[in-house]
Amino acid sequence: MVAVKTIHSFAAARANTQHPLQGAWEGTFKFRQQTVRLVYKISQGNGSYRATTDAIEQGLKDLPVDRLVYNYPSVRIENNAIGFVFDGTLNPQTAEISGKWKQNGVSGAMVLKQTDNPDTIPDPLAESDYAPRGGSDLQGLWEGTLKAGAASLRLNLKIAEQPAAGAFRAELDSVDQGAKNMPAASITYDRPTVKITFIGIGAVFQGDVSGGNKEINGTWTQAGKALPLTFDRADLMAEQLQALDKNYAHNDPQDLPGHWKGTLDMKQVKLRLVVNIARSPDGTFSASLDSLDQGANNVPASAVQYTAPNVRIEWNGISGVFNGTLKNGKLSGTWQQGKLTLPLDLAR
Repeated sequence: MVAVKTIHSFAAARANTQHPLQGAWEGTFKFRQQTVRLVYKISQGNGSYRATTDAIEQGLKDLPVDRLVYNYPSVRIENNAIGFVFDGTLNPQTAEISGKWKQNGVSGAMVLKQTDNPDTIPDPLAESDYAPRGGSDLQGLWEGTLKAGAASLRLNLKIAEQPAAGAFRAELDSVDQGAKNMPAASITYDRPTVKITFIGIGAVFQGDVSGGNKEINGTWTQAGKALPLTFDRADLMAEQLQALDKNYAHNDPQDLPGHWKGTLDMKQVKLRLVVNIARSPDGTFSASLDSLDQGANNVPASAVQYTAPNVRIEWNGISGVFNGTLKNGKLSGTWQQGKLTLPLDLAR
């Protein structure tokens, strides 16, 4: 038996070597109205494979793959941080991996094709790209709040008009969920009606520009539901000044501001978190959250309470709460989200 297993193991290792996976593999994930091109960038070192993922239509880049298992011809890719698993079979003749994805109780077919020219995520719009200017009804930063039942989600819409008149580019930030720079698949404008499609999240916004080009009143449609949504033109200068007012410097170990890093251990999944705490000129505190392994950035806290040494930070948009104690320059406490409560220690 030992000899048989050894020979089988050697044969499997040789098959893996003869059909390596290094390179870029691209496929399309589809679920209802949602369409996302996935690019897996696979490398090999020290006898094992590593990979990262780009989700083109969602603007997510270099998400770490938690686990890649390759036993020719079987390939398994796990993105545990987002609950996504792909099981496939490699066909070396066609340079394809055909299989099935699973996420949050749903599944579907997907084919990954090896390519030397994978699709890439465009650089995010710079503030100068969407700064308001004369002659453009749409260019600018627009802010709105989507109300779905008890939930309220703040959305930032950035629109840039391209040099060719009537050509636009748009990106969406879901502020309270930490999703940033989601590129629009299309944007059309037939005065006064604008229509913007985000196929990465299966959503469409359509509305009419009014109020001297200061409002867009319309409807947000997603997952078969149509909800009213109004975007108001934002003041970029005020946004910039507000950001400058935040001070992350700390004067001593027992001072709260700073960029606090920790890891949330959920058994099979470990999530790296950064809690950014700032002091405003009036002495109050604000905070935001980065979940590095989920591609969520600058999720704003709804409330920050600090009565030394106790700290409580709430994120209503993701139903998350951190309760901790500041001692000897470290924050020790718990993270609560839904029915989940886990220990979380943070250090600057």
